[in-house]
Amino acid sequence: MKQSPRFIDSPQFKAVACLLALTIAAALHPLPAAVAGLLFLYFIPGYLLIRFLRIQLDLLPLLAVSAVASIPLSTQLAYFLSLAFGYSRYTILASFALWVLLTPFTEFKQTPRKRTSEQLKQNLLPLAGAAIAFFAVFIVLNQTLWVPSPEGITVGGYNWADYFVHLSITESTNAGNFPPTTPYSAGTQLSYHWFVDFHTALFSKTAGLFSAPVVRLENAWFAFLLFIASYCLALSLCNNSKHSKTIAFFAALLIVFGGSLAWTQFFSDWNGGANAMQLLAATNYDGNSHSTQFPVMSTMTYLVVQRPQAVALPIFVAALFLAFEGLRREDNKKLLLAGILCALLAPFQYAAFVSLATAFLIMVAAKALEERRLRLNPSALLLLPVLAGAALVSQQAAAVGLSIKFELGWMAPKEPLAALLFYCLNFGAPVLLALLAIFSVSKTELRDKKTLFALAAAFIIVPNIVTATAFQWDMSKFFSYAWIPLCVLAAAALARIHKLLWPLLIAVSIASSLFFLAWSMQSTWTALTPAEYGAMQWMSANLPQKAVVANYWEQNSPIEAAGRLRIAPPDWIGFSHLLPYSERQADVRIIYCGTPDESILALDKHASRFVFLGPEERNNLNCNFPIESDSRFTTVYDDQGIKILELKK
Repeated sequence: MKQSPRFIDSPQFKAVACLLALTIAAALHPLPAAVAGLLFLYFIPGYLLIRFLRIQLDLLPLLAVSAVASIPLSTQLAYFLSLAFGYSRYTILASFALWVLLTPFTEFKQTPRKRTSEQLKQNLLPLAGAAIAFFAVFIVLNQTLWVPSPEGITVGGYNWADYFVHLSITESTNAGNFPPTTPYSAGTQLSYHWFVDFHTALFSKTAGLFSAPVVRLENAWFAFLLFIASYCLALSLCNNSKHSKTIAFFAALLIVFGGSLAWTQFFSDWNGGANAMQLLAATNYDGNSHSTQFPVMSTMTYLVVQRPQAVALPIFVAALFLAFEGLRREDNKKLLLAGILCALLAPFQYAAFVSLATAFLIMVAAKALEERRLRLNPSALLLLPVLAGAALVSQQAAAVGLSIKFELGWMAPKEPLAALLFYCLNFGAPVLLALLAIFSVSKTELRDKKTLFALAAAFIIVPNIVTATAFQWDMSKFFSYAWIPLCVLAAAALARIHKLLWPLLIAVSIASSLFFLAWSMQSTWTALTPAEYGAMQWMSANLPQKAVVANYWEQNSPIEAAGRLRIAPPDWIGFSHLLPYSERQADVRIIYCGTPDESILALDKHASRFVFLGPEERNNLNCNFPIESDSRFTTVYDDQGIKILELKK
């Protein structure tokens, strides 16, 4: 009689032993802590869930889905553990231990398909493309995001003023602001989709690192995963074509690097006599919120500067891949995992959640029409987890008083032909290639072609009907999700065109992103002066962890970087995040310019006893600052023209 193998001899036991040893070592030394953080926050949870569900995946989709799923899974577990036991480094390590406990219940074996080495050789091209995407983002951020210089701290590039929102969430969370209130409007509910910054905080806390270097690597990792997930999605949809790998690579390239025709503005400026290098350094030739002609940003811009969108895009694509695979192969496990990924998107990026939930409904409807029947069990497995995410989104929308307005036409011209031209320019060559796919690509070359068109149309229509954001421009995030099916269609059409035209069409498609990267590399905008950086370091080391500090409502301040809380946000943050910014700015003015008694009352109102007094306050508030000479306020910091006052009671 054959004996069953002992658990102690199984790969599960060896995995448990190694991972538990690593987790224990992580509590004792920063190096194993960093290794454990990389494994448990970026790969292991998703891998274990895939193995637990017995989902069969080839090497490349296994890598992509494991890594993509690990980000929301690890964040959610650490969040709920922290709610129960308090947020600390040891709570994070406890979440790692819980993932280890799942290991004995997973099946490491799967039906053999091809050897790992063989699969690696066959996937060198998409891995190389993903590596290029990684380094494109990392090099730009490594040169421009939180870089010390003689002028201070450089935070360059388009929209990196927004970085201090993310920095304040990460650093204040690690300084005790958990569950976090809004760090730039102390005491108010945090309405921003902050979970990506919480994920950064988890690794920073585990490894004992400042969050800026972590952000550089994370955003680059998101770009890598988006490329791989996009390749897997397109390959799944066109694997019957003899050009399947070419189509899949083109799709990933267009999704990550493709963009509008905004780059054409460079040549008109250059023809005007301007110096080409000066133009590249001074002008962002990509879509951006300040442009009326090209307000639609490229995916690469989002990957570099907009963290919730950067993490949501690879999750969105991986979930689409699983849903398409599950519906076609009647694989309920893949459908369930797709639904789980959609539900987990809710706190990371609400527009992505709405888009993916809409995509699932369209896909289920398309499948029902094709088969002339609705398969209830697969549909339920796909859609039931989405309802949990929908409840979270609805609750959040109600809590912040989000209103939906019907506004036709988004920011496009109202005349039909002008609007058509507007979108052709903003989606560039890929949209024209996608339209060509209607006539040139057969169903055998690209399955679910009609569904892809329906998805793209839905995500383009939404911003043209409703606005659910304070800034109408913010609805352009939905175009990012339209971009994904459009680029798959465009890649299928491109593969049928003569090879001699490929370089030209690809160059036209990706030029805006390349111009954006070139401009970003040369951006040296100073976010903090040396004096402000010195004050930031002092506050980080000396102020109580959840200290509320009064300061002028400037765009960026040392308060955020020190991980402390401020009273009033800048106008644009307050408006877009639905915060009571004007009332709080009035309170700040009273603190600085009112009588000392009025100042004390205003500080008490916001549970604050610290006042930051530097050049921004002196130049913008234009008063005598009575508290500076009041005996109830003590100067606890005074260096390089910056004072920090403390109210003594």
